[in-house]
Amino acid sequence: MKPLFLTLCILVLAGCTSLMDKSHGYRGPIAVTVKPQDGIESTEPFVITSAHVETCGHGGCPYDDSYNYYRHKRLGYANQAVVFPREKLQLFISNAYANILFKLVHPLYSNSTTERGIAPSSADETIPLTLEAEPFEAKLAYIEGYAADYKAKMAQFARWTREYRDNEWSYGQARYNLRRAVLWQIRMMREEYLPQFSPEEQARIKAKYNPIYKEWFYRYPETNCSGSSDCQDDIKKPRTKHFYGL
Repeated sequence: MKPLFLTLCILVLAGCTSLMDKSHGYRGPIAVTVKPQDGIESTEPFVITSAHVETCGHGGCPYDDSYNYYRHKRLGYANQAVVFPREKLQLFISNAYANILFKLVHPLYSNSTTERGIAPSSADETIPLTLEAEPFEAKLAYIEGYAADYKAKMAQFARWTREYRDNEWSYGQARYNLRRAVLWQIRMMREEYLPQFSPEEQARIKAKYNPIYKEWFYRYPETNCSGSSDCQDDIKKPRTKHFYGL
């Protein structure tokens, strides 16, 4: 009986060792493919960034910043895989799932973030991952749809009713969100996208997309409210900020 028990213990320990050796805190390589929702393959690449974003979950809390946005940036074209190399993460439990966040930045697509739980794998197992890219115009149209619905509902009620005020608040919030989305898109272009290119390429990209961004900037009223009751008055005020290019 004892020899059998000893043999079983050895097999269990060997299995645990094998599992630990398979990953031992490492994740990747990860092949990321960006799939545009509109099916268009832009001439400009996406800037893809990744970061380990554990928040004291199953994998524990990371205690260093060795895997963050500042180190892990890749340029990738639509429908073409970009490989992020295998990295060792500071996990509380080395073989737990690791939460990796991926962010996309592109002149014509919404700046989206996607979080994925990456399981342990061996070094010769490339993990495939597909990220969908939403056209920025589609995002604006989605928010505009909400704004139009709330405005239509406002017309169904008298101005002094609670229903009117509720829909007016939601309408103001939607308009504010449109403005905020455009400003955030501009900021991401300036801070995350353009710095990845040479000065010559930056000049080319700016010349190409400045007219589009200018139209987006002036498409919506300049508001500082987020659904407050005085949004309509705020919209009527003279514009104080202007677009001077990316």
